[in-house]
Amino acid sequence: MTLYAKAWLFMAWTVLVLVTMPTWEPLVRHLFGPGGAKLALMFWVAHGLVALFLFTCPDCGFSLFKSEGSFFTAHHPWPNRICSRCGRDHSA
Repeated sequence: MTLYAKAWLFMAWTVLVLVTMPTWEPLVRHLFGPGGAKLALMFWVAHGLVALFLFTCPDCGFSLFKSEGSFFTAHHPWPNRICSRCGRDHSA
């Protein structure tokens, strides 16, 4: 399986976590008390941070979830098929 496909599977999982949050968040709140809501939110946000550091280009180490522009680096929720830094195709 290619790195690009793995990144899309991870994003599908992250969206599933977001969509089902109203179902599992009350359970987390019940188990962990008043701080459970913050814990559930941090769990979902951590998925986004993991995506930035776990899925990186094998050649240059740049995240698949970033795009280099002329003025700034943009983060986005979908992976790049082609690395915006070195040009490697991640779907091959």
